[in-house]
Amino acid sequence: MRRLKLLIIILIATTSIFAQKENLLSTFEQANIEYADENFEQAINKYESVVEKKYESAELYYNLGNAFFKQNNIPKAIVNYERAYRLSPNDEDIKHNLEHANLFVQDEFTKVPDFILDRIYHGVVHVLGSNTWALISINTFILGLTVFLIFLFSKIVSRRKLAFFFSILLMMFSIITFSFSAESKKQITEPNAAIIMEISTIKSSPENDGTDLYILNPGVKVGIKSINNDWYEVKLPNGKIGWIQKNVVEII
Repeated sequence: MRRLKLLIIILIATTSIFAQKENLLSTFEQANIEYADENFEQAINKYESVVEKKYESAELYYNLGNAFFKQNNIPKAIVNYERAYRLSPNDEDIKHNLEHANLFVQDEFTKVPDFILDRIYHGVVHVLGSNTWALISINTFILGLTVFLIFLFSKIVSRRKLAFFFSILLMMFSIITFSFSAESKKQITEPNAAIIMEISTIKSSPENDGTDLYILNPGVKVGIKSINNDWYEVKLPNGKIGWIQKNVVEII
């Protein structure tokens, strides 16, 4: 009887999940139709109703960004293009639209270039997704372990030396690809950047009485370094640090 009840509960839960997914897909398709008919406000409402259900995809954020761009809401467009880029960093259409939207941002900064090794590292991380890097790491670890067993049980000296060398090499590669997987997942699940949504003042400290450092226009991207109550410590594109109130930015 207990097994039957458990089976019924699982069946109901599974049916509910599939029904919810079908509803989300239906809403997404309706939003696409509204967008095609140039009913951008209705399209935005439907896209956002899907997002509110905790569903994420690069296509969803990309379409939502396009709808906001058509409404001339550049900050909202950039936020959603950035979210789409976070999920699919190699998509050329997303890159193009993000770069195009950023042309409408009034503030211009001389950006501090990233350290070359950081650029190379993150460039490699973006080549594949988190799951793919994890799969490569696991398979490489298994292969390394197999080669190490050859080292342990082989009686031929030259084969033992070769097996030991390759087992170390494979284990190191497994660790590296695991770090790629972890970094890729972190970039998706723990975004550390935000977009300025309205004209805002960067302060020297997390308080209204702090010294005004900069005035930023909507659409500027800032890095989030830390949080202090209702304030974010942010890093500007030019590398400068300051504080901004939470309610004037939107996390990517």
